[in-house]
Amino acid sequence: MKKIIIIIINIIILYCLINEKRIYGEIIKEVKITKYLIDKGRKYKGRYLIDKDINTCWAYRVKGDIKREDIKIIFILKKDIEITNISIVNGYAKSIELYKKNARIKDIELIFKRDEKEVCRKIYQLKDIYDIQNINIKLKKKVNRIDLKILDIYKGSKWNDICISEIFVNNKYNATTMYYVERIGNGISREKRDKLALKKFLSYINYKCHKCREYDSGQIEDLYKKNVKLCSQILLEISINPIRGVSINEYFGDSFRGLVWDGNTSEDVYKGISKSLKYIGYDNSKVADRIIEILNMYFEGLEDYYKYGGVKEGLGISNFNQKKHIETLNRMEEIVEAYKIYSTNQKIKQSMNKILERINKERDKWQRKR
Repeated sequence: MKKIIIIIINIIILYCLINEKRIYGEIIKEVKITKYLIDKGRKYKGRYLIDKDINTCWAYRVKGDIKREDIKIIFILKKDIEITNISIVNGYAKSIELYKKNARIKDIELIFKRDEKEVCRKIYQLKDIYDIQNINIKLKKKVNRIDLKILDIYKGSKWNDICISEIFVNNKYNATTMYYVERIGNGISREKRDKLALKKFLSYINYKCHKCREYDSGQIEDLYKKNVKLCSQILLEISINPIRGVSINEYFGDSFRGLVWDGNTSEDVYKGISKSLKYIGYDNSKVADRIIEILNMYFEGLEDYYKYGGVKEGLGISNFNQKKHIETLNRMEEIVEAYKIYSTNQKIKQSMNKILERINKERDKWQRKR
């Protein structure tokens, strides 16, 4: 009985730690705000500002003139840091309809503090757009608290509820990708798709793949780990089911090349592809051609790696790891074997057999080196 109680306690502690990390992220420790909306028993509390989910939001119902209200949101940071940027998903971003119906913040005052002592304050005006907005701060002094004071709002077409969906501190690149992935994510296979989000997502991923060396490696590594699987899934799906007004071809090759040539993320790329194939199917020749193109990209990177004895600038496999390489080959093999089992198209099977030969040859070579 005693052992069972100890196990239950450990499970509860682990659950709390997981949720603490999920809700509060890496920089913000706590959100303090006394004013929030309670509607039909649901509480729109401040914690929804940092839960990394644009389907939730903090909200407050304005009863009179906003300028007479004293609405202040306090962000307690985990440590003293220099603030470079703050990203805000304004309004209720669950849908464009809810965004318009509810009020959004317009003018805000950011007050930066360290141990209750004010360092500086700045006033900013946000645009009334259904999109993520990044504010460049470039504060050279370290702070551990940010107070956000709402000065003015954009009125909603139906309700006077002020809404903010997400706020990020010093996390511009992760925040941007998270936002577009959230807007596309689960709706990618439905008839109704968010064209604007798709365009911006593709542009952003393509840009990131080319410019990742210019940014902090920790941010890019974190971005890859959290989003590369879903990015791969979305890229493949919209390449097969193109949307009018969204040109996938100009992004597809370069985006996947940027993803698969990174040895730390290539395994997750193929996980994303496998997930997509479960409902896309295995008999579509266009899909198969795309898959072969993606698989060959990885081998192109290997050839450059061998040719130059390491990583050539802009090519090859960065941070090459033998164990990870073999795991990636195993994931590739799973995709090829699935085609051999489920596809009835003999031409596709023949193409996949050639890829399988290449996988086996490469894997045997590295297993002998172990």
